[in-house]
Amino acid sequence: MADASLSGLNRDVWHHFNDGDMTRMITICPLAGTQLFQIQALLAPDDSQNFSADVLTAFLTERIGRTDVRIHSIPWVSKYQMNARIAEHYRVGKVFLAGDAAHVHPPTGGQGLNTSIQDAYNLGWKMAASLRGAGEELLDSYEQERRPVAESLLHLSTRLLDSQKQGGIKRERDVQQLDIQYTDSPLAHTLPERQHGLQAGERAPDAPLLGAGGQSLRLFQLLQGPDWNLFGLRNPR
Repeated sequence: MADASLSGLNRDVWHHFNDGDMTRMITICPLAGTQLFQIQALLAPDDSQNFSADVLTAFLTERIGRTDVRIHSIPWVSKYQMNARIAEHYRVGKVFLAGDAAHVHPPTGGQGLNTSIQDAYNLGWKMAASLRGAGEELLDSYEQERRPVAESLLHLSTRLLDSQKQGGIKRERDVQQLDIQYTDSPLAHTLPERQHGLQAGERAPDAPLLGAGGQSLRLFQLLQGPDWNLFGLRNPR
């Protein structure tokens, strides 16, 4: 990965070469607010060459088959090795881990940012409630809810990486992260006689509701933000 000053490419679009062949794939994108481009490419494990402007120009020519793209300077260059790791625990006493501090994984599928925000949101409201007197069990539920999600994410991103190496990614429903659930959380209590429909800890679909004043509302409207809501079910009979 490198930030470089170059000529020969349009700054209005991203440039993607050799799609379907991960060993030769290159992505070159303009960096907003600068005159630089970021270059991302896969190197051989034993490739230890230092990338000067001339060396990187030759590298691009060989990879993309164009001689008009030339590198003029390289302010920053780094090698990144894909990893898949997860912390054994998300909480030890008063220390909590979230986001990249708790789990690292290949970037395939674009799951990292969403998952990190979910970690922070889950932990944030629980810490706020704890400061107002909630018990330790609430804080313990953070790891119990979020670590299984990260484990699934590591398997997903690794599988997507393998698919990309074979020529393409099929973005299935699990990439959308709409089926994340906390049914095994200590906070989720389902009535034993309830056999059908949604279970405690599952993601609720949007639904029409009536407010306390009889006004029409949508469930997703009420679930936005940090506020608590109490829902009552009116017996249709």
